[in-house]
Amino acid sequence: MTLPWFHRRRLIWLIIIIGLGIWMDQMSIEQWHSKVSVIGENSEMGNRQQLTWSQAGIQLFVWPPIGDIWMDEAYHTDGRLRGAVYAISDREAQAQLAEAARLGTDVRIMLEEHPFSYTNDTYDIVNEIAQVHSWFQLQGDEILDLTYLHAKYFIFDDSAIIQTANLTRSGLYNNLEHSVLIHDPDIIENLLYLFDQDRKWESIDLSQVDPHLVVCPLNCRSVVESMIASAEESIDIMTQYIYDPVLISLLKKTNPDIELRLLLSDSSGNAELVDYFGSDIAQMYDSSSNYLHTKTILIDNKWLLVGSMNLSANSLDNNRELGIIITDPEQIEIFKQWFAHYWRK
Repeated sequence: MTLPWFHRRRLIWLIIIIGLGIWMDQMSIEQWHSKVSVIGENSEMGNRQQLTWSQAGIQLFVWPPIGDIWMDEAYHTDGRLRGAVYAISDREAQAQLAEAARLGTDVRIMLEEHPFSYTNDTYDIVNEIAQVHSWFQLQGDEILDLTYLHAKYFIFDDSAIIQTANLTRSGLYNNLEHSVLIHDPDIIENLLYLFDQDRKWESIDLSQVDPHLVVCPLNCRSVVESMIASAEESIDIMTQYIYDPVLISLLKKTNPDIELRLLLSDSSGNAELVDYFGSDIAQMYDSSSNYLHTKTILIDNKWLLVGSMNLSANSLDNNRELGIIITDPEQIEIFKQWFAHYWRK
């Protein structure tokens, strides 16, 4: 039987994964392999070849191509596919949504209608696909009365994904991103609640939402600020940029006994942060090979926030964003090693 096109690509990425030793030192590789397991071919997961670590129905994936994770879940779902996302410009992701709808999967997508820096026809293209398939329902973000629908989460038959990447070619296959694959039924039910409330333009009752979920603009700022303020030992932030003046001030006031590390993309505005904090605290990652687009905060090596929210006032206060707080020590240990690798760059 011929493998689906995205599984064939996965074989290529397996070769890349095997070659990790080229870009990580041998000691780190040994530590890495002692911590992770490899998901191989089986009837449920397809031909996925990816490094992963698990905790109570949650798996965290790093490094491109996280698009393979999304493609696998979309390919194997046949009952429902829900998604709220900022951009869907990748042709293969568009084709996968169309194919799911053609096969009778109930596809419902909420999509930002006017994404900044993207061509305006991305929404129109997806809308044309939806018009062709009766099982495909597309809804814009205008009813939310927010600046942007910038969340990036998806709900399948028995799983869900919260990720930092849009469904773009760069986000799925090139950028430094994170993807959280969820099988916990309670969190999946929570995500369905959030999705349905937004689609119906009804208010969200945070008391009905799992405390591990962070929803902008409802509680993002309070959660992020309290996480930073509560740090006792360390703050590691790996994110595209930090523009919010309140957070910058809060980070600047961090107790000098607390280890503070800010790993940022090499976007132009971040150079000022490196000057402001000093290169021992803030570094910019060279995007000549991969652009740093992820959004993560690790506090005291105990609480890891992964989500769609940039650290800007607009993102925290005006957009619909979604993140999840991970507390599993094994996952956090792997994230720490990942952060340390890029911090050395």
